[in-house]
Amino acid sequence: MKPTLKKLAAVVVISTTMTFVLHFYLVSVPGNGKSVVTPVSELPNGKVKQRAGRRPERAAADTVVEDRRGRETRRRPGENSHVLDNVVDHVVEKGTAQLRPRGEPKINDTDKTFDHKVRSGREVVKRLKEANQGNSVTNRPAVRRFRDSESTAVNKSSGLTQRPVIARGTRMTATRNKQQDKVAIETRPSAGKHLRNATNLKQNISSVRGLPQQSVGKRNNTRAGSKYLIYLCDSRKPCGGWGDRQRGIVNTYLLANVTSRRFGINMTFPCDVRQFFQPKDVNWTISEAEVAGKSVRVIDAVDSGTFQHVLLTIDFNEVYPEDVVFLRTNVEHYWPIRSNVFYKKLLPPWAQHGRPEMFRRGWSILMNPTKHMQDHVHYVLQECSFFNKTSPFVCAHVRIGISKSNPRDSEKRNDIMSLGALWEFVGKYIKNGSHFFLATDSSDVREHSRKMFHAAHHDTGGRILHVDKQGLNKDACLGFESALLDQLVLLHCDILVTTNSMFSYRAALIRGTNNGLYHFDKGKLQPRVLH
Repeated sequence: MKPTLKKLAAVVVISTTMTFVLHFYLVSVPGNGKSVVTPVSELPNGKVKQRAGRRPERAAADTVVEDRRGRETRRRPGENSHVLDNVVDHVVEKGTAQLRPRGEPKINDTDKTFDHKVRSGREVVKRLKEANQGNSVTNRPAVRRFRDSESTAVNKSSGLTQRPVIARGTRMTATRNKQQDKVAIETRPSAGKHLRNATNLKQNISSVRGLPQQSVGKRNNTRAGSKYLIYLCDSRKPCGGWGDRQRGIVNTYLLANVTSRRFGINMTFPCDVRQFFQPKDVNWTISEAEVAGKSVRVIDAVDSGTFQHVLLTIDFNEVYPEDVVFLRTNVEHYWPIRSNVFYKKLLPPWAQHGRPEMFRRGWSILMNPTKHMQDHVHYVLQECSFFNKTSPFVCAHVRIGISKSNPRDSEKRNDIMSLGALWEFVGKYIKNGSHFFLATDSSDVREHSRKMFHAAHHDTGGRILHVDKQGLNKDACLGFESALLDQLVLLHCDILVTTNSMFSYRAALIRGTNNGLYHFDKGKLQPRVLH
C-alpha cells in the first residue's frame, strides 16, 4: 500500500504545481486569457494597444475625431451645410480601450447612470440568450466590443445626456481646442461630463440657405414622437461611393422600419444631397429642433461585417437605447434582419420580395430627383433622341479604377486596351441607328468613345472624380452632380451594360428588369441576371 500512496501523492503534487504555473502565466502575461485595459491617454499617438494573437483593430476606431483625410473638419465658404452636423460634431465617436473578457468593471457607487447601463446590458444579454436557446452571439467578445465601442457625448446647450461606455476602463468626452477649432478626445475618470463651447441649436434643416423649401412626404414611416435612426455621410470619415451610399440609405431605412424609429438622411459630403434629391413618400429631412435635448450616438459601420453579425441577434433599441442614432454604413442589413428573432416578422411589405426588389422599392419610396436634376436628365435624353427613337437606346458604364482621372481609387478594375468586346457590341447597335450613352470614371475612355462613334456618342461632359476619395477637391460638388446625372440617365436605357461597380449595379436594380441587361468585366461581356 505504501508505494501506491507515494505515487498518488506525487501525482497530486505535480498537478498542483502545473495549475499554479498555468495560473501565474495567464494572469501575468497580457493577451493570454486576460485582457489588459490601457487608458487611451497612455497609448502612443492615441493608437490601440493590441492583444497578442488578435487581428489589429480597424483604423476607423482611432480616438482622434478629425477629418477623413487627417485634416480639421471644415465647411467651405458659402457651402450649404446640413445643420444636423452641429449635433454630430459633438458626438464622440468610437472609443478604443479594450474590453474585459471576464469579470465586471468597477462601478462608482455614486455613478447611478453607469450602474443602470451595466445592469441593463446584462439583462439584454440574458434575454437574448433565452430567445436564442443559449446560442446568442451577443455575449461573445467581438460582438460586445463592437456594441460597446461607441461612446456618446452631449451638447450642453441642448441638454443631451452623455452615455458612459459599458465595461470599459476609461470614459470619453469631447472638448474643442479654441485655437485650432478642432474636436479632440480626452479621457475622463467619471461620467456626466458635457462638451465645452457647444454650438447652439438654431437652424432648421428644411430652410438651409440656398436650398428650396422641401415638401413634406405623403406619409411618415414611424409614429410621431418616436426615436430616430439617421443615415450619416459627412466629411469626418469615409462612407463609400454613390452605389455604397445608396445601399447604406435603403438598409438604414429598413432597420428604421423594423425598430419603429423615424428615418432621416444627413449626407453633406462632398455637398448636400438635397440639392439633387428630395423626399418622395417619406420625409427624411430632420430638423435640429426635433432632436434638441435628446441623447445621441454615432455608429461607424462602413465595411463592417461585425455590425452585420451583431444585427443577427440583438434587439437594436435595447443595445442602442439612445433617442437619436446616426449610422454610417454601406453594408447589407437585409439578411441579418430577416434572420433576427425580433424582426423577421416585422419586415414591411416593400422588403418581402427578395433583396433586389427590396432595394428598388425602398429607393423609389425615399428618393425623388429635384426639378433641377429632372431638367438635366430630360436634356440629355433629348440629345440622345430618346423621345423619338427608332432603335434601342444603348448605355454602358465603364469603371477603369485607378487612372489619371481617378488616381485615388482603390484598385484597377479594367484596362482600356481590354474594351474591344464592348466597342464591338455597341457598334452593332449604332449601325442600326441606335444612340449610345457612356458613363465612365476615365477621361481616356470617354475620348476614345467620342472618336469611335462620333455623333452617336453621348455623355454628360461633367467633371470625373470619385465622390468619396476625391471629395475634398474644389470641383467635388460638380463631380458629385455629374455622377448622379449619369446614373439617372442609365435608368432609361433599353440596353444597359454594367461593370464591376456598385454604381451601375444599383442603376440596374432601380431600372428593375433583366431584359437587355449585360455585364462587362476584364474583356468579357455576357448577359446579367440581378440577384
